[in-house]
Amino acid sequence: MNKIKNCALYGVQFLCYNLAEVKYMQSILIVEDDVIICGGLKVYLVNQGYKAYCAYSVSEAKNKLDKKYDLVILDINLPDGNGLELCSYIRKTAETPVIFLTANDTEDNMIEGFKYGCDDYISKPFSVEILNQRIKAVLRRSQSLSLIHISEP
Repeated sequence: MNKIKNCALYGVQFLCYNLAEVKYMQSILIVEDDVIICGGLKVYLVNQGYKAYCAYSVSEAKNKLDKKYDLVILDINLPDGNGLELCSYIRKTAETPVIFLTANDTEDNMIEGFKYGCDDYISKPFSVEILNQRIKAVLRRSQSLSLIHISEP
């Protein structure tokens, strides 16, 4: 079937999408102060079929978190605060999964990230292909949990 069809409203012809056939595009917020990393990651994720948005600081991220995202990719070292505290804030306000993507690469850093509530932890430098597979896995688990919550009486 065709996703686009001819529609008419008050005699005006236009093209519209058959929403039953349009795939939902999952949205990802990238919180990263390095403009090159954030921009490159955004382009990559858009090419993978996601809607991607950048925030370069904790305050900008908090403003953007008024909107619902399917996933947040979060750096720990941010210019106006700490990504760990932002992760904790996200956990208190939403069930959005969080993946840390950071240069903090010791075992203690990773354990601390999980204690603050992240769903996955990736150290820089990183492979975008590995990140993409981890994004898919986290989103798959998140959607499965949502379905369980919906189906419970």
